[in-house]
Amino acid sequence: MSQILAKKSIFGTGAVFRGKISKVVAVDIHGAVHADLEVEKLVLEKGGTLEGNVRVGLGVMAGRFMGKLHAHSIWVMKGSI
Repeated sequence: MSQILAKKSIFGTGAVFRGKISKVVAVDIHGAVHADLEVEKLVLEKGGTLEGNVRVGLGVMAGRFMGKLHAHSIWVMKGSI
């Protein structure tokens, strides 16, 4: 494989991101992300928001999600929206 993949991207509290996320293995979201993404592991922290089309192997959802989700496995935590 000629692509270099980042292991993990973190969007911190107060951060706002708009665009497309690719070539990342894992993403942690504490802030606001408006993007389509395809990752192996997604953690949407309490207080974080995600809007977009998501394809994920494992999703751990504790924040607010709006969009379409395709997941192999999903954990919905108490307090998620």
